[in-house]
This record gives sequence, structure tokens and C-alpha cells, in this order.
Amino acid sequence: MYVPKLSYEVAFLFQKGLHGIDIDWVALCEDGNVISKDPHNAFSGGKLDGVVYKFKVDSVKAGATYILKARIKGSAGTDSTGEVKIQITD
Repeated sequence: MYVPKLSYEVAFLFQKGLHGIDIDWVALCEDGNVISKDPHNAFSGGKLDGVVYKFKVDSVKAGATYILKARIKGSAGTDSTGEVKIQITD
């Protein structure tokens, strides 16, 4: 079965709370192994700054498990609610 190369965008979107989040990096893992990593700093709070992370996947392995990992911390506290959105871009 042919699976084309795919590009994904992952966005961390703040919705409410007293504190935003600082993001250091986000990685896409296949069966526990990092296959793509976007290592830029971002902030998701009252202002969104750099919250979209991009990944390219050369092929999708049938039956594999895919997970997102990220280094995130609360910015001056932990009262933060939001959502993570993922979309295919090609």
C-alpha cells in the first residue's frame, strides 16, 4: 500500500486560566522513537506566540503507534486550560 509523504501542523491553543504555558519543543514519535522534532520556543496564553509546530512524515507504518511528546511548563503557575489541534497540511 502506497502512503504519500505527509506534513502535519500541531497547535497549542490557550482558552482560559490565569497562566499561559511555555513550550520548548514538540516531537512526533513512532512506536516510541522520535521521527520528527520541532525545537522552537513558544508561548500560549493571552497572546499566542509561535504555537504551531510542523512535522514531515516520509511514510506511515501500518499498525504503528504515533504519539506527540512535548516539553511544556506553566508560565508563573498552573491555572491554564486549552486544546491541541492537529491537521494535515498536504
